Amino acid sequence: MNLSETDIFRMLRDLLGTELARKRGRHHLRIPLSGNDSLTDPRWGVDSLERMELAGIVNGMFHLYRTGLEDNLLRYKTLDRWVELVSVSWKEHPETISFRTSGSTGTPEMVSHRTDDLVQEAAELARLFSGCRRIVSFVPSHHIYGFLFTILLPHVLDVPVIEAGTEGIGKLREMLTTGDLLISFPANWAWLDASLPDWPAGLIGVTSTGPADPDLLRRLQNKGVDIIEIYGSSETGGIGFRRNPSDAYILF
Repeated sequence: MNLSETDIFRMLRDLLGTELARKRGRHHLRIPLSGNDSLTDPRWGVDSLERMELAGIVNGMFHLYRTGLEDNLLRYKTLDRWVELVSVSWKEHPETISFRTSGSTGTPEMVSHRTDDLVQEAAELARLFSGCRRIVSFVPSHHIYGFLFTILLPHVLDVPVIEAGTEGIGKLREMLTTGDLLISFPANWAWLDASLPDWPAGLIGVTSTGPADPDLLRRLQNKGVDIIEIYGSSETGGIGFRRNPSDAYILF
């Protein structure tokens, strides 16, 4: 599976934002980085030690050490150069990719997956969501959930990705349309449910990363959203799915 530079840019942007937020005691920090911005720009507050740590995380995720390009992450300061390095390395060695666990059940750690296994999972998801016309994402792309649904799946389905995490509710309601596949998580689904009294017909929703309130899922279903739960983890990838919170999961 070839990753475009746009894919890699999104993943690096989300990764940097999450890691810097973690160091600053915040849940998430969306950094409005463009490709030409320097990581040493005072606006981002990234010092030399943080840049070394970020370079190490990027190296660990994309395994740049296999091509010997990892040291160049410290030579180059702009995000577009980091994207180029990852792109070159990925084209040579796309065999595995690693994701950091959330730490909800222990110390966060990097878990590696064979790319072919993840592509196989995306193909399975494509059969489940074959009627999708667009993917509307509320999740970061550098976690395995976001990677599967907003990086790999769009390639398999040949559909565009819309990032909706920063959109106001009014604009969001205007942009949603039949055939959209909304990728989100339980807390955000609760916000969407409370904020949107009605939904366009023919929407499909996906929730994962943690347990969802069955009453919330039923409310969304009553509003016409075909909401699907995905069970899995950073260590395992997706394991199964269900359309009704009262049912057992169906194994992929």
